[in-house]
Order: sequence, then C-alpha cells, then structure tokens
Amino acid sequence: MKKIGLIGGVTWVSTQEYYKQINQAVNQKLGGFHSANILINSVNFAEVYPFLPNNNWDGLADYITQKVVELKKAGADFFAIGSNTISKVGHQVAQNTNLPYVDIYEATAKAIAAKNIQKVALLGSIFTMKDTVYQNALAKYNISSIIPTTEEMETIHDIIVKELANAIFTQESRASYLSVMQRIQLDTGTEAAILGCTEIPLLVKQTDTNIPLFDTTAIHIAAILDYAFK
Repeated sequence: MKKIGLIGGVTWVSTQEYYKQINQAVNQKLGGFHSANILINSVNFAEVYPFLPNNNWDGLADYITQKVVELKKAGADFFAIGSNTISKVGHQVAQNTNLPYVDIYEATAKAIAAKNIQKVALLGSIFTMKDTVYQNALAKYNISSIIPTTEEMETIHDIIVKELANAIFTQESRASYLSVMQRIQLDTGTEAAILGCTEIPLLVKQTDTNIPLFDTTAIHIAAILDYAFK
C-alpha cells in the first residue's frame, strides 16, 4: 500500500470522515489489525479561507504547495486534497511538487459517467458552484451541470460556512438543500445531484431523497484507495 498524503482541515469536520472511512475501508479489505498508511497535514482553515473571496488562487496554490511539500518530505507517495473548493489548485500544486495527485473532480465525473447520467445539479460552496472546474471535468464525459439560482447559492454557501464547517446539522438546513435539488430537477430535468462540498454528505443522505446523490467525499476516498493499492 502506498503512503497516502492528505491535505485536511478544509474543514476538520470532513477531514475526520476521510480518516475514518479510509481506515474502515482498508481494514475491511485487509482484515485483522490493518489500517491505512496515511499522513494528514491539517491546515488552519482560518488561513485558507481569505484566499477564496479574493480569488487569490495563485496565493492559495503557493500555500497548499508548502503543505504538500511537507507531506512529500514525510514520505507521502501521492496526495489528495479533502475539499472540493480547494482542489481547484490541485493540479497546479502537483506540478509544483512533482507528486502524484488524486483529483476529486475527475473521480466524481467518472462515477457519474459510470451511471450513464448526463445532467446533474451541483451544490457546493459558492466558489465551487460559480467556477468552471466541475463543468470542465464533467464535460469530458458529456455531462452537463446545473447550478442553483443566485439566492439559492447564497443560502447553500451560508449553511456550509456557518453551520456545516462547525459540525452543526439541522433539519431546516437539510430541508433547504433538498428543496433546491427538487426545484432544479423539476425545472431542468436533472437526473442526479452532486454533493460538491465534502461536508454536505454529513447533512444530506441518500435516504432523504429519491434523487440520486453523488457523495464526493465517498467517491474521492474510493479513488484514493484505488491509487494507494495499485
């Protein structure tokens, strides 16, 4: 098994899910007392977030590059970023560090394509929803993505930064997310929805809706483990 390098802390709420689910999967695969060979560099989200509203992606790439260099020096064989939004700089960081990279966007696009789905709703941080990174990844597989209205995006984003990032999960917020997905499906004919923020799957589960959901955390973890065991 290769040594996994994970950029965490963006946010710690989903990072603990990465750690738990990766180890559970490794133990299920290998049995006994086996667990993952993993290094986590958990960054301070308070240092990361200011890059985002300022669209300072080069500054963010430099910051994450430093953190991945630390993982590389510690012996990581490859790295992943436990965040949809921050993964925008992933390939740039991979070039900067010359370390193999497992991309959450590519993994999600492949998972959707495997289900022969061609139109999806995208929920995530406002930075992810407004960006073209998912759109571009999905387009490689002839999949189109529909984003919420401006007002809906603001609501979704506020719930992420004010609640989910602090491990606060409410019925009201769950209902709000479900309402957006149902509205988009009714208006545009989307076949599924991407939970494009690694905290959203902690709030919204497949059991909450008949709309097929793509849990980007689980999808990314599967891709990380696939690479680790190659």
